[in-house]
Amino acid sequence: MSESKETVINVSHNLRDREYAKRNVEKYFVFSHTIERLVFQEEITGIADCSLDSMVECIKTCSKGRYKDEDWIGRWIAELKFMGLVESVEGKSIRFRLTDAGKESYRQQTFQSIYADLMNARDSRRLSIVAICISILALILSLFF
Repeated sequence: MSESKETVINVSHNLRDREYAKRNVEKYFVFSHTIERLVFQEEITGIADCSLDSMVECIKTCSKGRYKDEDWIGRWIAELKFMGLVESVEGKSIRFRLTDAGKESYRQQTFQSIYADLMNARDSRRLSIVAICISILALILSLFF
């Protein structure tokens, strides 16, 4: 009985790890795109701040609909605020602008490189699964032919 409990715990733990890895990819996508949008908007238009609603829509559009959970996007933007990378702007709606620390993280490409590493790890996992499937198929074919 205890072995089956351990198996269930291990399976659920692995699922949580996969969900956590997926959320991290989404999180760093939001971090990097939020910072990039604020930098480009300030440089191109001269407008230093952006509303939360337009930021969420931009992230949904840039991700081609993969990351559409507005609650998580709002949490991650709030986390950027907590880390001191963006700050709130006084006004009628919720608006944000980059702080000096946010501009420095953009210059160092901090979140962009983390996001790229997470995407490479994800693609490596997918490639290894394909390689294992091909190996199993090759083994089965070699045994029967």
